[in-house]
Amino acid sequence: MAYSLDLREKATAAVDRGEKKSHVSRTLKISRNTIDLWLKRRQETGSVAPKQPVQRGLEPKIKDLDEFKKFAVKGNAVDLAVGIIIGGAFSTIVKSLVDDIIMPPIGY
Repeated sequence: MAYSLDLREKATAAVDRGEKKSHVSRTLKISRNTIDLWLKRRQETGSVAPKQPVQRGLEPKIKDLDEFKKFAVKGNAVDLAVGIIIGGAFSTIVKSLVDDIIMPPIGY
């Protein structure tokens, strides 16, 4: 479970003021081990902020997503219209082929 930076700072500040870790953990409803980990992180890094996630896998090839969206919207409108027209014509041709040529010999 990810805890907010605010909660992390409150817990560590309470321990710094001299409050017992067990009291702080009960009050804030976090485990004592979590407080220990936050104190250790602050000692090592100077901050109780969580680690930043590491990117897994390959880096995305599209660097400027907004520019890509503009390109995709502009180019695909014409392609989509042509695809619909060709798809409609092809559908009619296939239906006619099946109804008039393939189905009569079968007997349907």
